[in-house]
This record gives sequence, structure tokens and C-alpha cells, in this order.
Amino acid sequence: MTDTAIIVRSEDFPLEPWKVEGENSEKIWPIPGSWTLAPDFFLRRGIRALLCCKNCGKAALITNAMGSMVNGVLELNAFQCRQCGHLCHARLQSWDTRKLFCIAYEAVGEDGAAIPNSDGELVRKEYTHAISRQEAFTCFVEVRKTLGRFRIVDVGEVIGFFGKETDKNQTDLTV
Repeated sequence: MTDTAIIVRSEDFPLEPWKVEGENSEKIWPIPGSWTLAPDFFLRRGIRALLCCKNCGKAALITNAMGSMVNGVLELNAFQCRQCGHLCHARLQSWDTRKLFCIAYEAVGEDGAAIPNSDGELVRKEYTHAISRQEAFTCFVEVRKTLGRFRIVDVGEVIGFFGKETDKNQTDLTV
């Protein structure tokens, strides 16, 4: 008996919108070598996305529990097509398209005056991932409204992290 080595290559699958028709997504036209977000009919059943095989063009259902996410890419190790048997490490590009937002706010007392934090700063910051500025604002308000009075200063998309040259490990970053 001899050992056989199987080389499994990594393959990138870009996010592409597929044509979908029907009330319950009865007709779907997959684009080979791509993936798309699942239509509502599938989302209600725990399916997050559809992936189309590069070889045969058949679609596979992807759930939230499958794979692991690395830097916004869903990695499906040893993914194999049931139709043609094509084997690869599938990398679904743009899996998490949310952006990082910063919410600047002030905690306020009963008199409406801002309350400084332990460092004496009046404006506080919290960060959240969201699709839009409105979603970041809404999520923040829903969480904070039970924790006390506050006043929103602004909500903005985080555009970079800045570190000091003396911090070689870049552990002390400023947003």
C-alpha cells in the first residue's frame, strides 16, 4: 500500500449578486466561482450564503456555523462539491462587510451637565461594527438607554489606527 498526497489549494470566491426570482427564491442563477448572501427565504432557515462551485456551477448552502472568519474572509477548509467532487480551501471574500464606527457621547446628570470619566474627560467613546452610521447609532442607543442618561456628540466611521513609533508592538493605538 502506498501513501497518496492530496494537495488542496486555496481558492478565493468573490461576493457577487446572483439573479434570484420567485416568492420563495424558486429560481436562482449562480455565478460559478462566487458566493452571494442568501435570499430571505433561506435566511429564515439558518442559511447565511450560497456558494457556487468553480468547476460544475452547482450551488451549496453555507450556514453561520461553517468555517472560521479571518480579517473579514470566511475560510472553509477542505470544502468539497457534492456534485463534481472539486476540493479546495474556499475563501469567501467580503464575508463581513460591516465597518467599525466610533460613538462619541457624554454621560449626563439629572441637571443635564456632562459628567467626567475617571480621567476627567467629558467625551467618552465606544466602538461597534455596523453596516451604516444609522445602524451604529441605533445599536448604541438600544444598549445604553438602560444604563443611564447620555448625550450623543457624534457617530462616525473609523478610518485608521495610529501608533507611536516608540511602540514597536503597536499595542497602544489611537483611533
